[in-house]
Amino acid sequence: MDITVGARSSRLSKEQVFEVWKEISAFHPSLRFHPLWTITGGDRDRTTPLWKVTKTDFFSQEIDEMLLRGEVRIAIHSAKDLPSPLPKGLCVIALTQGVDPRDSLVMRGNTTLETLPANARVGTSSKRREEALKKLRADLQAVDIRGTIDERLEQLQNGAVDAILVAEAALIRLKLTDLNRCLLDHDTEPLQGRLAVVARSDDSSMPLLFAPIDSRKHVAVVGPSVPQSLLSDPFLAVIHSSLISLERLPASVEQLRPIKMANGVILTSKHAAIFLHEALHTAQLSVTNCRFFCVGNETAVSAQTLFPSSQILTAGHATQEGVVSLILSEHPQHLFWPRSTHARRHLSEALEQAGIFLTELPLYTPVAASTPCSLEGIDSVYFTCPSSVDAFFDIMPKGSWESLFLQAIGPVTQARLRKRLSSSA
Repeated sequence: MDITVGARSSRLSKEQVFEVWKEISAFHPSLRFHPLWTITGGDRDRTTPLWKVTKTDFFSQEIDEMLLRGEVRIAIHSAKDLPSPLPKGLCVIALTQGVDPRDSLVMRGNTTLETLPANARVGTSSKRREEALKKLRADLQAVDIRGTIDERLEQLQNGAVDAILVAEAALIRLKLTDLNRCLLDHDTEPLQGRLAVVARSDDSSMPLLFAPIDSRKHVAVVGPSVPQSLLSDPFLAVIHSSLISLERLPASVEQLRPIKMANGVILTSKHAAIFLHEALHTAQLSVTNCRFFCVGNETAVSAQTLFPSSQILTAGHATQEGVVSLILSEHPQHLFWPRSTHARRHLSEALEQAGIFLTELPLYTPVAASTPCSLEGIDSVYFTCPSSVDAFFDIMPKGSWESLFLQAIGPVTQARLRKRLSSSA
């Protein structure tokens, strides 16, 4: 099989592509890479300090655009250079185990850390490394330095700097471990030394092909959607299970009209915000300058996006109990709650006791799949709501998940998980 590969044109990048090919060839001996080497904006720009462009597409934009246009099948990047988030339509399909993640201080001749001259100039391009230098020796002076490893070493040899601070992984890949250097034990950039293989999200065959060299933990998320906290964790490979989905229920104009008279709207999930927005659009109703009482930051972000002219209030604790405390501090008289058919009753009972009039509208319902899903290659399962726990335990055979690590978001879903585990023991 032939695969076109997008990557930077530096000598280090070429070694990284070869490293990935060597690893994957152990599992697919007939696989051939056809690299398309590219000079990125980050390669051309030698003046912008790298700490200003951390987590941006400074070193990957041109390659990502080639990938999205279909000019290459995969891209290979140094994992620490990946933008966060990735461009829409792209995903990491493998994160290699990589090589030594430490930094090295490279010096001329037989110089040591102790014999570096006072106020020695050390070339680096990272704020994290600058801070580490001060802990090594308070007098060391960090000097911003850019360019390839070879160009940085040239500046060391010609005396522009007294030492350079670089990733040991780069020296290993370029076969430069005979240089005079000392390895440092400070914290380095997350993912340093590891390589990321990126593909288009709709290219379903690439994750399967590169799965043997993917060192990430594979998490199956059971629930209507995947929490952003999991999606943004570079050490996780997240698979969204199809065991449960949400179905929007019909809502008439009469059912929705009380929202116009309410002092605020309660949103206990981001799905409530989405379904409410859809229902109002269908009914040709709108809300402006409304207060939304939200459970959790993701719900608040959805509300702000869908109802930009409204006031968004977020509970300190992402539970019904948390939003009740928020509501009581604001003293509203009438609230509107678009909810799931499976919503807990704590909120309505607490507001009734407080004398707050509440209009409830069941707007969506969880629907469980009728057949089990595959858990092959999965290390752990993450539940995002109590209904997802019930769907999992009702559908999945016990032997398919007994060896997996099961975890859940929030105290309510955690309690449901403990209950189901106890009853299945």
